Amino acid sequence: MSDFSQNCIELTDKLSQLLVSNRKQKLLVLIYHQVFKELNPYFPTEPDISIFEQQMKTVSAHFNVLLLSDALKQLKNGTLPPKSIAITFDDGYQNCRKNALPILNKFALPATLFIPTDAMDEGVMWNDKLFQIIHKTTSPSLVLENISYDLSSVKYKIKAFHDLNSELKFMLPDDRNAFIAKLSDALNVNSFTRVIMAPEEVAQIKNQRVEIGSHSKSHPIFSMLDDKGATFEFISSHEKLTQVIKDDVKGFAYPNGKYVRDFTDETLSAINKTPYEYAVTTNWGIVTPQTNQHKIPRFTPWDNTPYKFYLRLLSKFIFPSSIVNKDVKK
Repeated sequence: MSDFSQNCIELTDKLSQLLVSNRKQKLLVLIYHQVFKELNPYFPTEPDISIFEQQMKTVSAHFNVLLLSDALKQLKNGTLPPKSIAITFDDGYQNCRKNALPILNKFALPATLFIPTDAMDEGVMWNDKLFQIIHKTTSPSLVLENISYDLSSVKYKIKAFHDLNSELKFMLPDDRNAFIAKLSDALNVNSFTRVIMAPEEVAQIKNQRVEIGSHSKSHPIFSMLDDKGATFEFISSHEKLTQVIKDDVKGFAYPNGKYVRDFTDETLSAINKTPYEYAVTTNWGIVTPQTNQHKIPRFTPWDNTPYKFYLRLLSKFIFPSSIVNKDVKK
């Protein structure tokens, strides 16, 4: 970070004390998915190690970072400090263990990781298979059923990946899996590299500064499930993770996570009957004592420069209404 950026942050931080001193009892929950060694053109919104370390340095120096479950308790008890932040990761990628956790440990920052249990066992989710098929194939084009894509360059592969990812996301699981299998055969990519942490890795990282939560069993769209199907996803993943970490699992992250589109009031009714103390969404917002504990909003920080990143986070405490009712890009 340049001296100019550091000076700007320190000056703004001093001024902000006047603005946020009467804005206690507000919690900002950050959401990440992956942290790469180098920026990945397929996932342009995900930070690399350099960017993530700078972000965590800023967060550590200028905000109060708490474990999410602890922050929610303090919020309920009226003891949450000003400018409180919780850090979360969805999906349980191995690069979070390898790249993000050493940085979090460097700054003594806690985090919550939400794990999909089927992917923990298998090593990949369906979208990971899609990425590996498109990225690894040597075929210059794709023609399958009613779709056709040029795959002759990284640029075209990236477009194909994002188009297909958006299309497949809301398919029924059996139909989606069948399409992935056909795609795998068509592009001659039939083996997949593990990218999701295995059970032993999840058990290993669970400690006082890392909390493990559930991200469902099969990563479904809950709005497409009936009460029985939703309850099965909630309970089976809770039981599996409890066995893996040998501890209670308090939190849940809805897959995709936008209220109404991805989970509904029926989903909320189902989760209220489960052991989960809280559940997080991908709707943008700030958490207050009035927030439904099974509909916790989060926020994705996308600025890569330190001062803009700092201002982006600070602004959410000063102008919390500016991020309500928006959804995280997933």
